[in-house]
Amino acid sequence: MSLMAPPQPPDAAPPIAMDDDHSRRVHFRIWQVSLTLITVIVTAWFCSLLNWKSPWGALPGIVAIVVAKHVLVAILVQGIDFHLGSRNRPRPFVEPRPSGPET
Repeated sequence: MSLMAPPQPPDAAPPIAMDDDHSRRVHFRIWQVSLTLITVIVTAWFCSLLNWKSPWGALPGIVAIVVAKHVLVAILVQGIDFHLGSRNRPRPFVEPRPSGPET
């Protein structure tokens, strides 16, 4: 009968206990969704100010829609990490340092 060895302990802490890039990405996505929601709500509020008897008429709603379009595109572009001119450049490769003692 063969004997089985117990499982080896993990070398590193589990990813939940670490503060890595994933938590920053989650916080950024939450910020992105909340800013989008605020922009849409403020735009809807300005559109609800439509009063044909006032001298402004539909102007607040039209201006709010134009501004909201630009704000939402800026949020989208920031979220997809698009930088002008960086599409054709390769990302730099950094070689890992040796983990042994320096000589």
